[in-house]
Amino acid sequence: YSFICFHLSGVTFPNDEGIDRQELLRQIDEGLPPFENGGELDINLKPVKFKGEDAIECRVNGRQIGFVPKAMVPDVLAAMRKPDATISGFHVVGGSDGQNYGVSMAVRFTGPQKVKR
Repeated sequence: YSFICFHLSGVTFPNDEGIDRQELLRQIDEGLPPFENGGELDINLKPVKFKGEDAIECRVNGRQIGFVPKAMVPDVLAAMRKPDATISGFHVVGGSDGQNYGVSMAVRFTGPQKVKR
């Protein structure tokens, strides 16, 4: 398997419904509703257009929490086209001592892929 790892961007802005993403990440981290199902979170990466450009939003249990970083979008889109592509990592990070929350993610797929550095 090959992996693409990244940290979501835009996690400090309100989502498209006007909900504070930091609050959503706190609720995920603490297992509060609507994220109380812990390891059974429904995590989706969805290709969208943002300001006219390709983007990939991340939704958890239907709530938008951030985006794949702009520089990673072409590589993640290519990986997502693989028939066995899956989200293999999702971890809420930060949040202590007044720090913002963030999200570390990984997409797993079969086969080599050239990744721009």
